[in-house]
Parts: sequence; structure tokens; C-alpha cells
Amino acid sequence: MRGGMTSKPSISRMGTSNACFTSTSSLPTSFNRSSKRRPRAIRKCTSDTSVWQARASNGPSVSLSNFRRKATVLMAQRSNASGVRNLVTVLERKCKQAKPSGKAMSPQDDPFSECATLTYIADDAYYRVVLGSANCVSALIKAMKLFPLHTILQEACCTALGKLCIGSGSNLTDVKNEDGVQEIVSAMRTHSSSIAVQSAACAALRRMSALLTEPTLKPDDKVMDDVITSLKTAKSMYITPVSKAQAEELLSALKLQKRLSSPTPSPTRCV
Repeated sequence: MRGGMTSKPSISRMGTSNACFTSTSSLPTSFNRSSKRRPRAIRKCTSDTSVWQARASNGPSVSLSNFRRKATVLMAQRSNASGVRNLVTVLERKCKQAKPSGKAMSPQDDPFSECATLTYIADDAYYRVVLGSANCVSALIKAMKLFPLHTILQEACCTALGKLCIGSGSNLTDVKNEDGVQEIVSAMRTHSSSIAVQSAACAALRRMSALLTEPTLKPDDKVMDDVITSLKTAKSMYITPVSKAQAEELLSALKLQKRLSSPTPSPTRCV
């Protein structure tokens, strides 16, 4: 003690360093850096068990993410365009050999694996051109028509079709010629309680916005009304935040276009 002041016990450098590293867990939450980086909670979708990317996988053929590795292998070399075209050929063959709806289908005849793999291949701009030249749009829409009750297949086809339309006017034209918008709306109606299908369909329609807003390309008024109704229904559901934002954005654009295209009533004159 000097000058009436009590001296605090000294702590060695090593002790100070250890204290800094070992005592962070005992600090309050506001001072604990690790507490600021807590993992984000997974959204729970109780009305649909097929939101594969928001829950754990229950089997090898359930989640779309299980086909990422197969797609990565096919995309490893840009010279593997033949392998990608062969994937579309297999999908077309399975569609031709499809059994009538309602009958049991063996796993080797199920085209879901090809559709799921295409959802990842369509991420690449080069392979979007390759898939377009291989009539992939037509094959996907045909699969949707043949298997309307296949929930995860409908989700995969909507996702793949939406990605194929990114920066590709020819693929958009193929979607129009094959009535792809109508088929996506039909999938939204058939699977009205499926969060996965609704989310994938909203994302696909948003990527096809040029097809819906361009006067020379857009479908007839009845189809446009069905699109608006389906988007309103999906927006009210507990779909993924990104898909909800896409639905709201497209819905606002379509409503504005409909308002501008409707004839304005002429003002009445008082006599």
C-alpha cells in the first residue's frame, strides 16, 4: 500500500491472454462476439413436407439437393454437352414410356431424377443454351402434363423452367409455344397446399416476366387472370421469403399493366 491506495493483484501476460480467451463464454451476451453469429433458425412449413431445402432429407430420392453432385459431375467439363443432351433424351424416353396416371411406377421409370438434375445444370449459362437446343423445355413441360400429381416432379420442373428462361429469349419462346405458363398455373392449382410447388412456381413466373408483360408474347386475358389469381393465393401462403417477394413484384407489375391496358371510360357530359 502506497499513499493510502490499495494495489490490485498483478496478472501476468500469459494469465491475461488466457483470461481473454477462456472467459468469453462467461461474458454477457452483449459482449460475447460468438453470440452475434448464431445460426439462423430454419423456417418451418407445417403444411408441406416437400420443402426439401428447409428440412433434413429422409432418403436418397427425396431432396432436390441430392442431385447436386450428379449435376456437378456433368458440368465439370464444358465439353460434356453430349452428356447433358443425353439426360434430356432419357427424360423424353421415360415420358414416352409413361404408364397411365394412377398406376404404380417403378423407380427406374420415374423421370424425377432427370428433372431434379436439370434444375442444377440450368444454373450455368452455357448449358442453358445446350439444353435449349436439346428441346429441354418441351421435355419438362411434357413431364408436367404426364405426371400432374407428382409433387416433387412438379417442383423440379417449375424450378428448371424458370432457370432456363434466364437471359434466353429462345427458351422463353419455347415456353410460350408449349403453353408452359398454363402448365405452371395448373401445377399451382393442383398442389394448392404445397409450399414447395408454390415457391418454385412463383420464382419461375417471375423469371418469365418478359413473357407475361410483353404485349406481343403474353398469353390471352384468361390465362393472365389465372396467373394473377394464383399469385395472390401463393402470396397469402407461408412460402419462402424470396418467392413471396418475387410473387409480390410480379403481381404489382401485372396489375399495373392490366390497369393501363384497360380502356378508360369517356367523361360524361351534362346537357
